[in-house]
Amino acid sequence: MGNRHILVFLAIGVSIVIIPVFAPSHPEYVGFDSPRKQIAQGIAPEEVICNEGLELIIKHNGSAACVRLDTAVNLEERGWGVMAPPCCKTMHQEQSQKIQEETSQSDGKTIEILGLEAPSYSPNTVTIKAGETLTFDNVDAILHTVTSGNRATGPDRNFNSDILSAGEKFTLTLDKQGTYQYYCRIHPNMVGTIIVS
Repeated sequence: MGNRHILVFLAIGVSIVIIPVFAPSHPEYVGFDSPRKQIAQGIAPEEVICNEGLELIIKHNGSAACVRLDTAVNLEERGWGVMAPPCCKTMHQEQSQKIQEETSQSDGKTIEILGLEAPSYSPNTVTIKAGETLTFDNVDAILHTVTSGNRATGPDRNFNSDILSAGEKFTLTLDKQGTYQYYCRIHPNMVGTIIVS
């Protein structure tokens, strides 16, 4: 798609000057730069700002896109990406700091999020006691989630982290006994199991 040409008329004194102005061919990027440009400027994909009426979705490769809500829902249902929760940098930093403080106060177990190669989570299967704290630490360089459920049936809503950047942690306490499967919504082949005794 090319750019649309808009002619702007300026009245300067008694002369009229016609200046061609190039408008973007994608009107959804009128107020803010496109996600690609924002990321090129150093903004993290999960902190990209979308224009009004558009939702941020994080694709499997960690890139961001701003799309209409219905498109975002369809992409997420098909497993092509994850809708990012609305947040801003300050809130994101405060949440990260709170999680780190909670982690330092607990004596629970830690699961490292390793990434796409097996095992994706280490340990891949962990056994804890009801009420014990479990911390997921994203030691990988790309974005991940920790979402209860599995790829085939989707999230079961027992727990769900926000999108975790490199170095971020997610703390979880499970009070009910049972077996909990979990996966990464961005990379659905990443799976693990928690057994609560």
